[in-house]
Amino acid sequence: MMSRNRILYFTYYLIIFFLVFEILFAKKNAFTVFENFENITNEKQLLSSKIKELDDYNRFIKNFESIEEFQRIIIKDKLFYKEDNEIILRY
Repeated sequence: MMSRNRILYFTYYLIIFFLVFEILFAKKNAFTVFENFENITNEKQLLSSKIKELDDYNRFIKNFESIEEFQRIIIKDKLFYKEDNEIILRY
């Protein structure tokens, strides 16, 4: 009876040792998991900044499509467009 208990304890400790060894020293260990959590939070912050940038661009496009004065200002600014009654001075 005593030897059976020793064998059970030995197998129990062997399994526990193996699991702890795998958690700490395997390729996908606990430290990698924590680094991945940090990477995920960094990527979430980057994604939220990109979403804000996308919202700004969508707002700009919506204004460009709906407001005629806004269109004129943007076309003049970006394409150097001049109307017939305007004079452009070049340096």
